Amino acid sequence: MPHSSPARRWLGHGLVALLGLGLVCGQIWTRLQVVATGYALSDTRHLLQTLEAEQRRLEAEWSRLTASGRLTQLARQRLGLGLPRAGQVKQVKTVRQER
Repeated sequence: MPHSSPARRWLGHGLVALLGLGLVCGQIWTRLQVVATGYALSDTRHLLQTLEAEQRRLEAEWSRLTASGRLTQLARQRLGLGLPRAGQVKQVKTVRQER
């Protein structure tokens, strides 16, 4: 078995070292991506919690604003409305059209 020349051995060792360096850099890049994705996920979860709390607050406010007692009071105080007198309420029959 003939011995390889020193230049050829250096080239082989250099290629192995370069491949190793590439693998190490790939591993580092992958870990950095995992960490960045973790931070993004954490931020998204925080935003979701904030938005869910805002939704609950807005639903409670909507319920308060549309409560029938409050609307009745506003109709009387601001618009001067009252209960309808006899004869002011008319029943309307709905007619269904066949298709």
